[in-house]
Amino acid sequence: HVVYIDGLTNNGMIEETILKPLSYEWRGNSAKDVWDSILYQEVQTADIKEETSFDKTVGSILKGDTAIFIDGYARSMIVSSKKLPLRGISENDTEAGMRGPKDSFNEGFRQSTALIRRRIKDAKLRVEQDTIGERTRTDYALVYLADVASEELVKRVREDMHHYDIDAIYDSGMAQHLMENWYSPFPTFQSTTRPDKVAAGITEGRVAIVFDNSPEVILAPCNLNMLLQTSDDYYNRWAVGTFARIQTHTIDDLLRIKALHLRICVELVEIRYTQCQICICKKLDRLCFRIPHDQRVNILLDCAFLQQPRICMCRRNQSL
Repeated sequence: HVVYIDGLTNNGMIEETILKPLSYEWRGNSAKDVWDSILYQEVQTADIKEETSFDKTVGSILKGDTAIFIDGYARSMIVSSKKLPLRGISENDTEAGMRGPKDSFNEGFRQSTALIRRRIKDAKLRVEQDTIGERTRTDYALVYLADVASEELVKRVREDMHHYDIDAIYDSGMAQHLMENWYSPFPTFQSTTRPDKVAAGITEGRVAIVFDNSPEVILAPCNLNMLLQTSDDYYNRWAVGTFARIQTHTIDDLLRIKALHLRICVELVEIRYTQCQICICKKLDRLCFRIPHDQRVNILLDCAFLQQPRICMCRRNQSL
């Protein structure tokens, strides 16, 4: 008996490696040990294993594998035949940078771990896989370097993941909410969709948590400086990266101060790069109620306000 779920499996692979050998090539075979003959000779695939637990067999079928049952044997053969509906690896649109790779994680569990292994080709890299959620049984993995990450940190993250008794986990964000300290307003975990950022965190001694069905990977632990970093910081000299970071965050702060001080409400529908300064100046002249202050401060704030769309367009590579 061949058992699988249509839509989660590669039907062509099942036909060629299981059904065809058992239906046609098995004719006339008079082997005494049918189990060993099918397991080691007939089924033409490398990813096959024996399973004695019925619950684990059902779990493998629900994940997209194919199970083979033979009358008279209290065990099964599990053949890896997953072909889940997934989107391809696309360009990162949430953490875009001017330099560095453009790929990003997707909802595929194996694709996400493969993107990490592609960057860290080290035998010390550990990928501890487990499931969470009584109903969903969502796959997740702890990824870290055994000789770099702290054993206490890995143990704490592992125990935290085993501690939760919950029916469903659909995304890494749900797990992150469980792991965060409820009494602290500051996050202790960082989420990202960039594989290079995760690889950099792992080599620094942090632990990455990869979830199935989620394009975001969690990094633990996290501090304020890590939250202020951008992807371009890894690909620029320290002087350039520090200056760009100070400029970006200073401009953001100046924008908030100016919006609060001048009580501005600017609504821009569409701005082109060449018309950015003209459109904003017209809006400011028409909508702003200016409060008298030093003219030099006003010029500085205006320049910072007009510089922000240019930085946004450079980083996002698209019009506002």
